[in-house]
Amino acid sequence: MGVAEQMAARAASQRAEELLTPLMSDDDSSSEGDDSTSTFEAAKQTPLQKLKTVAVYVLLGGGIAASAASFVVSPSTLVFIAGGIAIVNAPYSAFKEMKMSKIPTLRSMN
Repeated sequence: MGVAEQMAARAASQRAEELLTPLMSDDDSSSEGDDSTSTFEAAKQTPLQKLKTVAVYVLLGGGIAASAASFVVSPSTLVFIAGGIAIVNAPYSAFKEMKMSKIPTLRSMN
């Protein structure tokens, strides 16, 4: 039983070494002239994607305006909390939309 355990331990350690080795090396000698990873090209948005981005910004602005209007029309604690969350969340949502519009993979999924 001791030999079987040693063989299993050796096989497990070899498997662990295979998993721990990096998939890509850091040296430049391994590249074969493929510069696709070295430069990032920002692709232009299609008109439909531009329309979607503008619609997101308009809706975020409308949410801020609706929150501000609700403060005046119905001043209650719950309205102030909900409106405050909407107002604080709008700049972050606009920032994330801007970031998503610059990454081609995310833009194509959206």
